[in-house]
Amino acid sequence: MILSTSPNIMMRTKDGLHPDYGYSTIEQLSTLRSVGFRCFDFNFVDYVRGEDACLRRDDWEAWLSGVAKFAERNGISFYQAHGHMFEVDQARAFGIDEAESWKMIQRSILGAEMLGVQWLVWHAYPDSARRDDTLRMFDRIHAMCLEHHVGMAVENTPGDCVCRDAQALMEILDHYGNVNIGVCWDTGHANLNPAIDQCGEIRRLGSRLKALHVADNAGRGDDHLAPYFGNIRWENVLRALKDAGYAGTFNFETHNFVIRIPEENLRLQAVLLLYQIGQKLTEEYNAM
Repeated sequence: MILSTSPNIMMRTKDGLHPDYGYSTIEQLSTLRSVGFRCFDFNFVDYVRGEDACLRRDDWEAWLSGVAKFAERNGISFYQAHGHMFEVDQARAFGIDEAESWKMIQRSILGAEMLGVQWLVWHAYPDSARRDDTLRMFDRIHAMCLEHHVGMAVENTPGDCVCRDAQALMEILDHYGNVNIGVCWDTGHANLNPAIDQCGEIRRLGSRLKALHVADNAGRGDDHLAPYFGNIRWENVLRALKDAGYAGTFNFETHNFVIRIPEENLRLQAVLLLYQIGQKLTEEYNAM
């Protein structure tokens, strides 16, 4: 198993909230590559917020083409990505309407194909009563992912939601005959569901587990922290992943561990620590 992370841990903001797209994706990747990262999770969600967001611009294909060329020249790969979040209030979260939201979903899939992404991750609606709404949207997404040769990975989410546990996730996969579809397991989300045995759920998913969002928290909020900064027992998670035969990357979704630090040098120190933690955990996994 190899280590990966999202470029979003190096994103800058203009006012502590809105992304500063002037600090380019290529600059983010270049900095992370200098630390040691070579594999990445491309989070399309990060490029939708704001009218100047990269995925919303007319030249979005040229932007992603440049990223793809930079990656090829520098030995960078994108094992997984995160599709646009259709299940939230689009006007509140992104300042767009439903039609524009579907366009961002389409561009996520087309962009994933351009970057050579193997698994594109999607959320379901958080309300368990909206399972049919989730499947209607997933039907469209699944068909387009098939057409563009991108795997679809459904993510577990916390609370009483459509995808709260392994059983619910496997039922969705069964709906599509397990064709071109798998699961992305979010360790932080699982840690917010006290009734769930995270390691047991990972083992239950087995070969259906295709991708990871690795993050820690103390069980109170989805904090997106580095391992060992919450209360998840990582030695147990690694053992469960090994038992499940997991063959994807150990992918950090830990942006809050880095982006809240205002001073540039300290941010780089945090990224270096994150990389070292990831190296330790992947080495332990590979030695099992």
